Amino acid sequence: MNIVLALGLGAVIGVLLGLLGGGGSILAVPALVYVLGLGIEQAIPLSLLVVGIASAVGALPKIRAGHVQWRLAAIFSAAGIPATFVGSAIGRHLPQPALLVGFAVVMVRRGSSIACTRLSPWWVTGTMKGLAHSST
Repeated sequence: MNIVLALGLGAVIGVLLGLLGGGGSILAVPALVYVLGLGIEQAIPLSLLVVGIASAVGALPKIRAGHVQWRLAAIFSAAGIPATFVGSAIGRHLPQPALLVGFAVVMVRRGSSIACTRLSPWWVTGTMKGLAHSST
Protein backbone atom coordinates (compact mmCIF):
# COMPACT_ATOMS: atom_id res chain seq x y z
CA MET A 1 0.00 0.00 0.00
CA ASN A 2 1.24 3.46 -0.89
CA ILE A 3 1.04 5.55 2.30
CA VAL A 4 1.30 8.87 0.46
CA LEU A 5 -1.55 7.88 -1.85
CA ALA A 6 -3.65 6.71 1.12
CA LEU A 7 -2.99 10.01 2.94
CA GLY A 8 -3.98 12.00 -0.15
CA LEU A 9 -7.17 10.03 -0.71
CA GLY A 10 -8.02 10.29 2.98
CA ALA A 11 -7.53 14.06 2.90
CA VAL A 12 -9.69 14.53 -0.20
CA ILE A 13 -12.46 12.33 1.20
CA GLY A 14 -12.22 14.13 4.55
CA VAL A 15 -12.58 17.55 2.93
CA LEU A 16 -15.58 16.38 0.92
CA LEU A 17 -17.14 14.73 3.97
CA GLY A 18 -16.73 17.95 5.97
CA LEU A 19 -17.93 20.11 3.11
CA LEU A 20 -20.93 18.04 2.05
CA GLY A 21 -21.79 16.37 5.35
CA GLY A 22 -21.92 12.92 3.82
CA GLY A 23 -20.86 10.65 1.04
CA GLY A 24 -17.67 9.46 2.68
CA SER A 25 -18.38 5.78 2.10
CA ILE A 26 -19.46 6.41 -1.47
CA LEU A 27 -16.01 7.87 -2.06
CA ALA A 28 -13.97 5.70 0.29
CA VAL A 29 -15.04 2.24 -0.85
CA PRO A 30 -14.14 2.77 -4.54
CA ALA A 31 -10.88 4.50 -3.53
CA LEU A 32 -9.93 1.61 -1.26
CA VAL A 33 -10.85 -1.03 -3.85
CA TYR A 34 -9.73 0.52 -7.13
CA VAL A 35 -6.91 2.81 -6.06
CA LEU A 36 -5.40 1.06 -3.03
CA GLY A 37 -6.22 -2.47 -4.22
CA LEU A 38 -8.14 -3.78 -1.21
CA GLY A 39 -10.84 -6.40 -1.57
CA ILE A 40 -14.41 -5.31 -0.94
CA GLU A 41 -14.47 -7.45 2.21
CA GLN A 42 -11.63 -5.26 3.59
CA ALA A 43 -12.79 -1.96 2.10
CA ILE A 44 -16.27 -1.95 3.61
CA PRO A 45 -15.32 -2.25 7.29
CA LEU A 46 -12.33 0.06 6.84
CA SER A 47 -14.57 2.63 5.18
CA LEU A 48 -17.13 2.34 7.97
CA LEU A 49 -14.46 2.87 10.61
CA VAL A 50 -12.73 5.78 8.86
CA VAL A 51 -15.94 7.56 7.87
CA GLY A 52 -17.45 6.96 11.31
CA ILE A 53 -14.49 8.53 13.09
CA ALA A 54 -14.24 11.40 10.59
CA SER A 55 -17.99 12.01 10.88
CA ALA A 56 -17.84 12.12 14.66
CA VAL A 57 -14.99 14.63 14.56
CA GLY A 58 -16.72 16.66 11.86
CA ALA A 59 -19.93 16.76 13.89
CA LEU A 60 -18.27 18.38 16.91
CA PRO A 61 -18.53 21.98 15.64
CA LYS A 62 -22.17 21.38 14.69
CA ILE A 63 -22.88 19.94 18.15
CA ARG A 64 -21.20 22.93 19.81
CA ALA A 65 -23.26 25.29 17.64
CA GLY A 66 -26.49 23.55 18.67
CA HIS A 67 -27.37 22.35 15.18
CA VAL A 68 -28.00 18.71 16.11
CA GLN A 69 -31.56 17.46 16.52
CA TRP A 70 -30.83 14.84 19.17
CA ARG A 71 -34.25 13.17 19.05
CA LEU A 72 -34.03 12.65 15.30
CA ALA A 73 -30.43 11.44 15.64
CA ALA A 74 -31.59 8.87 18.20
CA ILE A 75 -34.43 7.70 15.95
CA PHE A 76 -32.12 7.30 12.95
CA SER A 77 -29.56 5.51 15.11
CA ALA A 78 -32.17 3.19 16.64
CA ALA A 79 -33.11 2.01 13.15
CA GLY A 80 -29.73 2.27 11.46
CA ILE A 81 -27.45 0.54 13.95
CA PRO A 82 -29.31 -2.79 14.05
CA ALA A 83 -29.79 -2.62 10.28
CA THR A 84 -26.00 -2.52 9.79
CA PHE A 85 -25.76 -5.94 11.44
CA VAL A 86 -28.39 -7.27 9.05
CA GLY A 87 -26.56 -5.80 6.05
CA SER A 88 -23.24 -7.22 7.23
CA ALA A 89 -24.76 -10.67 7.70
CA ILE A 90 -26.22 -10.61 4.19
CA GLY A 91 -22.99 -9.26 2.71
CA ARG A 92 -20.94 -12.16 4.10
CA HIS A 93 -22.92 -14.51 1.84
CA LEU A 94 -22.58 -12.53 -1.38
CA PRO A 95 -19.67 -12.67 -3.82
CA GLN A 96 -17.44 -9.60 -4.11
CA PRO A 97 -18.62 -8.72 -7.66
CA ALA A 98 -22.24 -8.69 -6.51
CA LEU A 99 -21.37 -6.32 -3.66
CA LEU A 100 -19.52 -3.98 -6.02
CA VAL A 101 -22.39 -3.95 -8.50
CA GLY A 102 -24.88 -3.33 -5.69
CA PHE A 103 -22.72 -0.52 -4.36
CA ALA A 104 -22.50 1.05 -7.83
CA VAL A 105 -26.28 0.82 -8.32
CA VAL A 106 -26.91 2.55 -4.98
CA MET A 107 -24.39 5.29 -5.83
CA VAL A 108 -25.87 6.00 -9.25
CA ARG A 109 -29.48 5.89 -8.06
CA ARG A 110 -28.85 8.16 -5.09
CA GLY A 111 -26.69 10.58 -7.06
CA SER A 112 -29.20 10.92 -9.86
CA SER A 113 -32.03 11.27 -7.36
CA ILE A 114 -30.25 14.14 -5.63
CA ALA A 115 -29.37 15.79 -8.91
CA CYS A 116 -32.92 15.56 -10.23
CA THR A 117 -34.77 16.62 -7.09
CA ARG A 118 -32.46 19.00 -5.26
CA LEU A 119 -30.52 20.77 -7.98
CA SER A 120 -33.40 21.62 -10.29
CA PRO A 121 -34.27 24.91 -8.57
CA TRP A 122 -30.60 25.91 -8.60
CA TRP A 123 -30.40 25.42 -12.34
CA VAL A 124 -33.68 27.26 -12.85
CA THR A 125 -33.14 30.15 -10.43
CA GLY A 126 -29.37 30.46 -10.80
CA THR A 127 -29.01 30.75 -7.03
CA MET A 128 -27.56 28.44 -4.42
CA LYS A 129 -30.53 29.12 -2.13
CA GLY A 130 -32.55 26.44 -3.93
CA LEU A 131 -30.03 23.78 -2.94
CA ALA A 132 -30.81 23.93 0.76
CA HIS A 133 -34.52 24.68 0.74
CA SER A 134 -35.98 22.97 -2.30
CA SER A 135 -38.53 20.21 -1.97
CA THR A 136 -39.03 19.66 -5.70
